Amino acid sequence: MAFGRSHSSDERVQVAAEAAALLLGAEGGLALGAASLAAAAAKNALRCYRSIGDVRSQASALRALALASLAGRRSEEAVQSASLAASKSREIRDVPGEAAAARLTAEAHLAAGDLQQASRFSEETAGLFNATAKRQLEAEALLCAATAYHTRATRRQATAQKSSLLGWADQSHSLAGKALALYRQSTSRSGSMPSRGEADSLLARAFASLARSRHSTGDTAAAAAVEALEDAQHAQLIFTDMSDRKGAAGALLAQVQVMCLDESRYGEALDLLKQASDLFKKCGDRAGMDSAAQLLATLHGAAVGVPKAEGAAESANPLFYSDAACATVEGLAAIGLSKAWNEHIHIRFTGLKGRPVGNT
Repeated sequence: MAFGRSHSSDERVQVAAEAAALLLGAEGGLALGAASLAAAAAKNALRCYRSIGDVRSQASALRALALASLAGRRSEEAVQSASLAASKSREIRDVPGEAAAARLTAEAHLAAGDLQQASRFSEETAGLFNATAKRQLEAEALLCAATAYHTRATRRQATAQKSSLLGWADQSHSLAGKALALYRQSTSRSGSMPSRGEADSLLARAFASLARSRHSTGDTAAAAAVEALEDAQHAQLIFTDMSDRKGAAGALLAQVQVMCLDESRYGEALDLLKQASDLFKKCGDRAGMDSAAQLLATLHGAAVGVPKAEGAAESANPLFYSDAACATVEGLAAIGLSKAWNEHIHIRFTGLKGRPVGNT
């Protein structure tokens, strides 16, 4: 089909059908993990929709292209496509479409390491989803913002003032709490059991509390550590009730991080870490198993009275891992937790697993 000229009514229908097929192909490519094929199909769909002036569908194609770029680890391209998609949706006053695009923009900034923009767009997304009464999507956006703030508090420890670090940790804690409240409202109305979103929110709040403890002193630090441990334990119970071994293992790792703040609890941390390792092994999560093995080696060498595991390597103080274990894929990459974390706490973009967000 030729581009760059006006089309008759029949030709417009034909172009629209071709574009729709291409967009389905892009979604299929995403589902199969073929990022480059998905990107090519999305670009061709975008050209088709541009040729007939279909702005709403251009936004859909741009969202698909952003997803393909994210899947292909081209975060800057993802930022551009998602931002343009948001602009297109705003142009036609499509609030749900704008919210979906803003959500992708936040994810792209997070992948690119621009935490300030990630938190900004996440909170903007939450507001847009709130305006459209999409509570679960609002909660997911709040979790994304909580992730970004917590990562700033973790990654900037050596360069930022303590007041800033504590402020980011507090903001992360607040946003995770708001997400938790939304999930609990949903389960309360439906009378259902606690959801995965509730467990994710508890785990996010646990890591925020851990950061608050690390950047506070005295009773305030102690109270934050207690809250972190309680939230992680609660999350573990929910994941266990759902038979989600990977989620339960992640919650156990969070508990280990809290216990690593107190040298007298290294032995307890070691026991929990062994449980997490077993769970990762049972669900075949190689990244989680590797992460647990690294922590096991560390704790074997640090825990008083605990013999070192055979073949375990010398390692740094466990607090290094406590610093590294933040609620983002990139932040956890240092200890190999990215894959495991992505499955149960990192923002759950449905489009990354198949159909682009908002293309329903």
